[in-house]
Amino acid sequence: MSKKKSKGKNDVVVASPWHISAGDQDTKTFLAATGSDSVDDAAGPSVWLESQRTNFFEGLKVQLRRECTSEGQSRYPSMAFERWWLSAKDLASGGLDPLLPTPKVAEDPALVSDLERSGFSRKAASEIARRLASSSEAAAVAIQRTAAKKSSMDVVEMQRSEEGDEVLLLCKSAGARVRVSGFAYKKLKKLYEFHGVQSCPFEKAVMVLGMRYLALGGTGFQLALPSAAWRVLQEDFAVQAECFASPLNCWFPNYCSAFPDCLRPSASDKVS
Repeated sequence: MSKKKSKGKNDVVVASPWHISAGDQDTKTFLAATGSDSVDDAAGPSVWLESQRTNFFEGLKVQLRRECTSEGQSRYPSMAFERWWLSAKDLASGGLDPLLPTPKVAEDPALVSDLERSGFSRKAASEIARRLASSSEAAAVAIQRTAAKKSSMDVVEMQRSEEGDEVLLLCKSAGARVRVSGFAYKKLKKLYEFHGVQSCPFEKAVMVLGMRYLALGGTGFQLALPSAAWRVLQEDFAVQAECFASPLNCWFPNYCSAFPDCLRPSASDKVS
């Protein structure tokens, strides 16, 4: 990149520190215990498919905002989409897609409650929730069908800023780009090498990961402890894994993630 990008933009993927101790080597046992080894990612992630998934996801956001707008006046409840997504994903455990919910309950109670508080009647709120659930399920089915037909031939290019503090990843065939902080890129590289991930090239895996988390956007999806707290858990309580984390904010290399299909270790890979 010839020109330095400004700091703090929401299209830059950042990461927090992490730590590896001598006791963090038994990844296979951890994956089996948490069920993470059941994820089928033999083909590896696809940038093109992730781009389509992101477009569908953005479409769902637009749909909900449009449903909450009448005569130019918005009654969109703050963070309604984020709460719907978390609730719908929980109700759709084991669904068709890692990002697009296929909820078993169309009238999501969290969304209906949010909409009622914003002035919608119970009937109107339920109808909005049903339409959103239907659109999400249709999108998930479309992605699944596309994945079964299209073989991914993604080529990801990498460019570094002159200062080395940012990395730009480009995939022309998918029309996608992701900017990653230099620190995040280095952390993900270490995690990738630590677990011996072999399902796809590193740059491709990072790009899909970045697209997935940037698609979520908004707020309310991440919580974190300070480094001092993690050290106490590790040194005084022998904690070696996290129940809720991502490759970007994990402190330990073993963790349970909302998206185990993104830059995840394979139970069949050896960890040296």
